[in-house]
Amino acid sequence: MSSAGQRAQKTLWVAHIGGAGMLALIAAQLFGAPEFVRGFFTGLMLVIVLVLLIRRRDDEYLARLWNAGAATAFTVTVVLTFYVGPIRGFIDGLRGVYDPTPPLSADAVGLTALFAFFLAFHLELLRDRP
Repeated sequence: MSSAGQRAQKTLWVAHIGGAGMLALIAAQLFGAPEFVRGFFTGLMLVIVLVLLIRRRDDEYLARLWNAGAATAFTVTVVLTFYVGPIRGFIDGLRGVYDPTPPLSADAVGLTALFAFFLAFHLELLRDRP
């Protein structure tokens, strides 16, 4: 295997670790793990996204996987930021209820974008496998 092929393979392993970190963060949220555990997994996913960002131009296949993840994360961020609030307001108006609390926190939007990135990255990876 060539040097470029080995680097691409290592980058895919890093992406798999990010996917495992995503699943671990979901489990930590569900089971009420301490804040530092959730922060560790969030930081791990951010570092892995940074590595993937740096390595995305190494290989055409990695660039396509990155594009799938980044486009999905961007779309999820835009939808959550601009559409969840008005939809919630419309539903609250129909119900005759006023709730001034924001529907989602900034942390929730960021974590959802990370989840969407890794989910789309791995779905694209699975879709392209023979």
